[in-house]
Amino acid sequence: MQSDSLSPRKAGRLGRKGSVPGQLPNGSGASQKMEGKARPKSVALKMLLALVLCIALFVISTVGEVTWQTASPRVVFHSPPGTEKSERKLMGSVPVGPGDRSCRRANIKEEDELPNLVSVQKWTSSKERPRESISLVTQLSMDRLPALENQCITWPDHLVAVVYIPMVGNSSGGPPLLPLFRHTSLEDIIRGIDSFHNFMETTAACAFHVELVGQFVAPGIFPGPYPINSLRNRALNLCPTDLIIPVDADFVATPMLGLPGPGYRDRAVYSQMESMAAKRQALVLPSLELTNKWQDLTLARNVARDVVIAGKTIARRALKGNKMASYRAPDDSFLRDISNITRWAGNISPSLYQVSLDPRAEPNVLLSLATVPWFDERFVDSCGGASTWFSHLEASNFSFLVHPYGFVMHVPHARTPPLSQYMEVQRKLRQSRMESMRMHAVEEIKAGTYAPVLRDCPSAENAEGEEEEEQRQDGGEVFQEEQHQQIEQQPQQQQEKASSEKKNSVLNSEEDGQEKEHQKRLKSNKKDSKSSSKASRKHSPQ
Repeated sequence: MQSDSLSPRKAGRLGRKGSVPGQLPNGSGASQKMEGKARPKSVALKMLLALVLCIALFVISTVGEVTWQTASPRVVFHSPPGTEKSERKLMGSVPVGPGDRSCRRANIKEEDELPNLVSVQKWTSSKERPRESISLVTQLSMDRLPALENQCITWPDHLVAVVYIPMVGNSSGGPPLLPLFRHTSLEDIIRGIDSFHNFMETTAACAFHVELVGQFVAPGIFPGPYPINSLRNRALNLCPTDLIIPVDADFVATPMLGLPGPGYRDRAVYSQMESMAAKRQALVLPSLELTNKWQDLTLARNVARDVVIAGKTIARRALKGNKMASYRAPDDSFLRDISNITRWAGNISPSLYQVSLDPRAEPNVLLSLATVPWFDERFVDSCGGASTWFSHLEASNFSFLVHPYGFVMHVPHARTPPLSQYMEVQRKLRQSRMESMRMHAVEEIKAGTYAPVLRDCPSAENAEGEEEEEQRQDGGEVFQEEQHQQIEQQPQQQQEKASSEKKNSVLNSEEDGQEKEHQKRLKSNKKDSKSSSKASRKHSPQ
């Protein structure tokens, strides 16, 4: 039996289709018509509001970036407890003073033990960089050359590297031998670095400067100690900029130090860093590493490069997820959280905070080339050279402030055979001597009598040059004084000479007169003798 009434579901469906006349399940037709017109307007209004909100957010973010680029953001120095807080704004560049880069030349005994590096060849970059540039400075052995690729890809500024290779003299008089590369000549090494330099210049972001240096080592002690501090000083001499970041070859740094916008290319930001470096305020870059770095070295290397390129935001997430940690924190207690990683990760404003430093931590810092002290070349291998250098920094009134955005990342790598051989055999033999030397240097630093020992000390050469110049000037003054005295004495000497000549002429004239008179007497005597002889002949009998 069919019913004339419709179910609510069917009535609603038919009502929406308008197929059932005279039945309006959802109210009157006028009201339904009004709702149909109002719904598109509300959706359009919501879309318009969302568009306005997006534009507003975009403008706010753009204004924030412009404020960082053009205005002077306030930089707050959070000092350790017990010291006052100081605030300052971005300022113009200040003249950089000469700094304290004193050193002393090695004596005869020390000179025999110091490394004697020989420059093989240099390569410089043809890329132009603005004045607002920072040099990443490193040193490495020849077998670690591929590590420079990581730095050159991630760092868009000057990269300065000194590559070391030990050599053995050739008894036949030919080119030096390379026992680490038995089937390779020195010319092959030069061609390889030349190709690598050209490849980095054309494909990577950095402006690449590299020098190949060698050292002749006795065959019995090959490969010999690694002259790490001598190589560091060599790299400092190659730097084309005033601001530098000395790092090891297995570290990569955040491009432009992670700063927003143009970074330190902004003159105001660069001037601030220059003035801080001139005031001996070193900017510490936190050192990070992956927690699962030894699972896959290739993957870990790529992840490390991607993290530094992405910047602090990704690093914060990785730290929060325990995928990254402070470098070597689980291994060495004095390295644990040296730059207060938790505070650095939570700091989202451009503010700096000061930290106390353990010299053994050997952090990566941004410094001025005009004020950075030299490295003591007596230290070889990795036995106390850098920690002594940081102790010297502290004694030279350097303060350490953590950079708000920049950081460095350790790139894991396998130990090369030469390094493994050195680590197992030779380092243990020299570690005790280097440690005693480090302790003695620290005592000298505390007493204020320390000066790094260099084979070619610039300040000693300048001092000798000044001494020679003083001696030359003193000798010139003495010569001028003697010449002046000679000029003053010349008229008197001429008068004495004239009077003596006059006396001589008078004496000569007197002598001539006496001689003439004597000749006259002789002639008269001869005449008298002749006349007497004639008279005696006349009166003599026949």
